[in-house]
Amino acid sequence: MTEAEVKKLMPEIDLIESEELRARSVACWKQVLELGGWEQKDLQNAPLAPGHVAAECPEKGLDHCRRVARVCQLVWDELGAWANEIGELDHDTLLCGAVLHDIGKFLEYDLVDGKPCLSEQSKYYSHVVSGAYIAKANGLPDKIVHMILEHSDMQSPPSACNYPELMMLKKLDHMCYSIAAMAYPEKK
Repeated sequence: MTEAEVKKLMPEIDLIESEELRARSVACWKQVLELGGWEQKDLQNAPLAPGHVAAECPEKGLDHCRRVARVCQLVWDELGAWANEIGELDHDTLLCGAVLHDIGKFLEYDLVDGKPCLSEQSKYYSHVVSGAYIAKANGLPDKIVHMILEHSDMQSPPSACNYPELMMLKKLDHMCYSIAAMAYPEKK
């Protein structure tokens, strides 16, 4: 997959101002889609989360990643300058974390006959671990790797290392996920 193809799938990457972080984000997406065996035509079948694999759930994994990044940008537009008056808040750290927070989900699933199912890897690593590994392998700063690792309250123990970008990502990701999950409850 080319850089242009990745950016077409995830145009929110261009919200990241740093050219280096944009390039590393593209590299992460390219790597995870290649490792997971995902092709562009298959991405509409990538589920939101385990249990939300039903065809009737319109919110898919890529949609969710994009939505969280856009919501983070909206909150930044409203609170960024104010938040910087009371403490450091870095736009690119927030947006890069948002763009990449769920990349590991594309390693949690395989497609079998066009339908998603949990991958062998998902037995051993959650999406936060595999996503953090991909980010670290592509040279992203430890703070962004940590955001990927810690963004999910359900899968990560509380961290003593909290900072505004992580807090915002956790809250906004949870909000976006919860709205979709209410409308389309998990299938057990």
